[in-house]
Amino acid sequence: MGAAQSKNLMQELKLTGMLESYENTLSAATAGGVSHADFLDLLLQSEYDWRKKRNVENKIKGSKVLANRSLRTSITRLTALSQRPRSKIS
Repeated sequence: MGAAQSKNLMQELKLTGMLESYENTLSAATAGGVSHADFLDLLLQSEYDWRKKRNVENKIKGSKVLANRSLRTSITRLTALSQRPRSKIS
Protein backbone atom coordinates (compact mmCIF):
# COMPACT_ATOMS: atom_id res chain seq x y z
CA MET A 1 0.00 0.00 0.00
CA GLY A 2 1.38 3.38 -0.96
CA ALA A 3 1.38 6.66 0.90
CA ALA A 4 -1.57 7.98 -1.12
CA GLN A 5 -3.69 4.95 -0.26
CA SER A 6 -2.74 5.21 3.41
CA LYS A 7 -3.71 8.87 3.49
CA ASN A 8 -7.04 8.16 1.78
CA LEU A 9 -7.82 5.43 4.31
CA MET A 10 -6.93 7.70 7.22
CA GLN A 11 -9.19 10.36 5.80
CA GLU A 12 -12.04 7.91 5.20
CA LEU A 13 -11.69 6.49 8.71
CA LYS A 14 -11.55 10.02 10.14
CA LEU A 15 -8.11 9.55 11.69
CA THR A 16 -7.36 13.25 11.40
CA GLY A 17 -4.55 13.38 13.97
CA MET A 18 -2.81 10.49 12.29
CA LEU A 19 -3.29 12.05 8.87
CA GLU A 20 -1.88 15.41 9.97
CA SER A 21 1.28 13.85 11.37
CA TYR A 22 1.79 11.16 8.72
CA GLU A 23 4.33 12.96 6.52
CA ASN A 24 6.51 14.16 9.40
CA THR A 25 6.35 10.82 11.17
CA LEU A 26 7.21 8.98 7.99
CA SER A 27 10.19 11.25 7.32
CA ALA A 28 11.46 10.91 10.89
CA ALA A 29 10.98 7.16 10.85
CA THR A 30 12.81 6.78 7.55
CA ALA A 31 15.71 8.97 8.65
CA GLY A 32 15.96 7.47 12.12
CA GLY A 33 15.57 3.82 11.24
CA VAL A 34 12.43 3.40 13.34
CA SER A 35 10.86 -0.05 13.42
CA HIS A 36 7.40 -0.68 11.98
CA ALA A 37 5.95 -1.14 15.47
CA ASP A 38 7.45 2.15 16.68
CA PHE A 39 6.20 3.92 13.54
CA LEU A 40 2.70 2.64 14.23
CA ASP A 41 3.02 3.69 17.89
CA LEU A 42 3.98 7.22 16.80
CA LEU A 43 0.97 7.46 14.48
CA LEU A 44 -1.40 6.12 17.13
CA GLN A 45 -0.01 8.54 19.70
CA SER A 46 -0.56 11.41 17.25
CA GLU A 47 -4.19 10.39 16.81
CA TYR A 48 -4.68 10.03 20.56
CA ASP A 49 -3.13 13.46 21.25
CA TRP A 50 -5.22 15.10 18.51
CA ARG A 51 -8.44 13.65 19.92
CA LYS A 52 -7.59 14.70 23.49
CA LYS A 53 -6.81 18.24 22.31
CA ARG A 54 -10.01 18.37 20.31
CA ASN A 55 -12.02 17.13 23.29
CA VAL A 56 -10.61 19.88 25.53
CA GLU A 57 -11.28 22.52 22.86
CA ASN A 58 -14.89 21.37 22.54
CA LYS A 59 -15.39 21.44 26.31
CA ILE A 60 -14.03 24.99 26.46
CA LYS A 61 -16.32 26.06 23.61
CA GLY A 62 -19.31 24.56 25.39
CA SER A 63 -18.40 26.20 28.67
CA LYS A 64 -20.52 29.21 29.54
CA VAL A 65 -17.75 30.78 31.60
CA LEU A 66 -15.16 30.76 28.84
CA ALA A 67 -17.40 30.82 25.79
CA ASN A 68 -16.48 34.18 24.27
CA ARG A 69 -13.88 35.51 26.65
CA SER A 70 -10.25 35.01 27.40
CA LEU A 71 -9.32 33.16 30.55
CA ARG A 72 -8.01 36.35 32.16
CA THR A 73 -11.29 38.19 31.47
CA SER A 74 -13.31 35.33 32.92
CA ILE A 75 -11.20 35.16 36.08
CA THR A 76 -11.37 38.94 36.53
CA ARG A 77 -15.15 38.91 36.15
CA LEU A 78 -15.62 36.01 38.56
CA THR A 79 -13.35 37.68 41.12
CA ALA A 80 -15.32 40.93 40.89
CA LEU A 81 -18.60 39.08 41.35
CA SER A 82 -17.33 37.22 44.38
CA GLN A 83 -16.11 40.43 46.07
CA ARG A 84 -19.24 42.55 45.75
CA PRO A 85 -21.22 43.08 48.93
CA ARG A 86 -24.18 40.83 49.48
CA SER A 87 -27.53 42.40 50.23
CA LYS A 88 -29.23 41.45 53.45
CA ILE A 89 -32.77 40.24 53.18
CA SER A 90 -34.87 40.86 56.29
